[in-house]
Amino acid sequence: MKALTYVEDGRFELREKDMPEILETTDAVVRVTLKTKIVE
Repeated sequence: MKALTYVEDGRFELREKDMPEILETTDAVVRVTLKTKIVE
């Protein structure tokens, strides 16, 4: 699957990642649908 991945300050890349798995009862898979950029 493709995932938007943090690379360094202010830089993200779309990278191929393994599908997430639930391994423990306390695990969760979270999808982020919005982000914002703070300009100082």
